[in-house]
Amino acid sequence: MTRPRKISQLIMCLCAVCFLSACVKHLEPGIILYPTPHDNFARIDTDVQDVQIHYRAYPGEGGNVVLIHGFASSTYTWEEMVTELQGKFKNSGKPCPRIWSVDMKGFGWSDKPKNAKYDPFTLTNEVYQWMNAVGIDNATLVGNSLGGSIAWMMALEHPEKVENLVLIDAGGYAMDQNNYAVFAHAPFLRTGAQLVFNRQVVKMVLHKAFYDENKVTDSRVDAYVNRLRTKGAIDSQVLMIKTFDLEQARSYVKRIPDIKQKTLILWGEQDNWIPLKYGHQFKRDIKRSILIVIPQCGHMPQEEKPGEVAEKLYLFLEGIPKLPAK
Repeated sequence: MTRPRKISQLIMCLCAVCFLSACVKHLEPGIILYPTPHDNFARIDTDVQDVQIHYRAYPGEGGNVVLIHGFASSTYTWEEMVTELQGKFKNSGKPCPRIWSVDMKGFGWSDKPKNAKYDPFTLTNEVYQWMNAVGIDNATLVGNSLGGSIAWMMALEHPEKVENLVLIDAGGYAMDQNNYAVFAHAPFLRTGAQLVFNRQVVKMVLHKAFYDENKVTDSRVDAYVNRLRTKGAIDSQVLMIKTFDLEQARSYVKRIPDIKQKTLILWGEQDNWIPLKYGHQFKRDIKRSILIVIPQCGHMPQEEKPGEVAEKLYLFLEGIPKLPAK
């Protein structure tokens, strides 16, 4: 995919967020639409104030699995996959791990304070704080897109917290392509809240992320719309882009070969956002890793093919296939 096309797709994504901020009634902080017994909040310290971090906790008897979403996403992205994974363990008769999914600051149902830092490096530290707050000593970290970046940076900065890694169409090398520098000076970032789009823009952006467009249902679009219309959502998304430090990103990318954890790399073969070539690059640079390509699948396999992702994750957690000890 050409660089201009990548940029145009991300511009559409942020334009959709701008519309939601400007034209839809906001939801106040601390509100969860259609809460479940799994929904919880934990309070952590951040660069500007204490914030409430929303997360979902699914009970289990095994170790911990932490799921980290991508840009403009939330815990919603994991819901179907979690159900499938729990079913795999139940059918096998083996104890299911405790599964946690978290809305990072600025996303989903979590707080979105003004003038806070939303760069990936700050978010990584805050995921670490959240893990401490809820009592997670270590876990298999599973991250998609931006969440994949957070996961592998956690493995570098806080290796004691990361037992294993699962990178699903993960960000990293693509951060080193100057795309963020382009966005930081894009005019729509300054005037985006005044743009007028309709709900179809959100749907169109999701179509770009999926290979099978039939998976972009009304309920899926609603899930994204509802979370993106929470108060402060547009500001946090835009601040992430505007404050992105390209040189800092490059310094982290150079350290990817230092990752020691066993790593499962899953990649949608038709990912238009972060192409498969970056999955192969992760495989080359992380010594204890295996790459599995999911055919007929786009950027979010956990939503497009939740059963297949659950199957691969289940086998990985059970130690199949065997990876080198060191």
